[in-house]
Amino acid sequence: MIMITFARKNLTRLLAALLLLTLCVTAFAACDSAGDSVGAEETTEVPESALTIDSTYRIVISTEAGEITKKAADLFASTLKEKAGPELSTVTDAEAATEHEIVLGRTNRADSDADEGAYDVSISGSSLHIVASDPTILYFAAEAVLDKWLTPDFGLSEAGKVTLPESRVAELNQLPLRSDSTIKIMTQNVRGDGNDGDGLNTLARLERFVLMLDDVRPDVMGTQEFTYTYSRRLNKEFEERGEELPYAIEECSVEGEGKRGGGWNAIIYRTDRFERLDGGTFWLSDTPDRPSGFVTNHKRVCTWLLLKEKDTGKTILVANTHLDHTNNDIRVKQITILKEQLAAKIGNYPVFLTGDFNCTEGSDPYNVIAADFQNARNTAWADHSTVKGTYHGYHDQAFRVIDFVFHNEHSTPIRYEIFSKKYENFVSDHYGVVAEFVME
Repeated sequence: MIMITFARKNLTRLLAALLLLTLCVTAFAACDSAGDSVGAEETTEVPESALTIDSTYRIVISTEAGEITKKAADLFASTLKEKAGPELSTVTDAEAATEHEIVLGRTNRADSDADEGAYDVSISGSSLHIVASDPTILYFAAEAVLDKWLTPDFGLSEAGKVTLPESRVAELNQLPLRSDSTIKIMTQNVRGDGNDGDGLNTLARLERFVLMLDDVRPDVMGTQEFTYTYSRRLNKEFEERGEELPYAIEECSVEGEGKRGGGWNAIIYRTDRFERLDGGTFWLSDTPDRPSGFVTNHKRVCTWLLLKEKDTGKTILVANTHLDHTNNDIRVKQITILKEQLAAKIGNYPVFLTGDFNCTEGSDPYNVIAADFQNARNTAWADHSTVKGTYHGYHDQAFRVIDFVFHNEHSTPIRYEIFSKKYENFVSDHYGVVAEFVME
């Protein structure tokens, strides 16, 4: 009786143990299955977020947008239509916001901005935003973004649409811009040697000239009434400051090579950016190969340079002159000779012609120049001038423009300015002209 009871107890314990083991195995399997399920959920692919630009979109610019921002909007609209198909209208931010917008520049749509000299592309909801530190950079950012984006391996899809995966927006923020390599051309009549009154002697004006050079940082500057005094002082300054002020001077007196007297039309250029390939001076007379002139009080010359950009290998031709101040017919003869002499040197290069032409727009000598070259004042996208003229005779206002930067069809000026900043006093009796170009 006792043995039977003991056997029953052991059997009961055995059955309980088996039951417990079965429950544990079942629970473990359930936990493992649940783990697999969680893992499967974690690795499920989520469709990538992307904009699909179609005809429901529109381009938005500020109500205060200037001409350059409007050019950026026109570029965006025409390029999208040409390469992708959708035809987008342009409106101002005075209109109520919609979900589908391409916003260019600073608007009331957002407070987004870009660092100095930079741009930023971002997606906000279903809208694309491109902002820049200034309208010129905005235009070139739009140009670069469209060139990268509207390609088969990036954004082009079915006809009439273009996509922009959100994961690839960063690629549109790292593009080189054409405006990153602009060339800044300047012309400045320095007034030569002499004391023109209190604080206007040669050395005082020369000190201000160096301050202006430091301030503007032109890549190339054509000068008129340059002298041996200027040459000696500036060459010493360039040598002492080295890469801080990396310039060299192409110079020749109107009296001939090696002479110190007379005016020079020296060209100052950056040696860290350009390599000199060729250059020289010719006379604006019937004998341009030697010191000579027409029946006037002064010989007149043109100094020229062929410069190769070290980073890109691009070559530019710069010519700088100073026409006669007494006679319009002589100025016509001089500019005709200048063009004849340059014709053999121009080739297919971007050409920049700087100088004090002693004539105004619309005059006979000006029209001879304008037949082959364009005035940067008229072709630049933006004019930042605060005065109306270039010759001021030591007065704050000037009303006659007689100093010009001309160019040919191989470049586009994006900024122009009659540089009227004073450094406590005048740099010269002329204001300088600065024009900034992109190469075509």
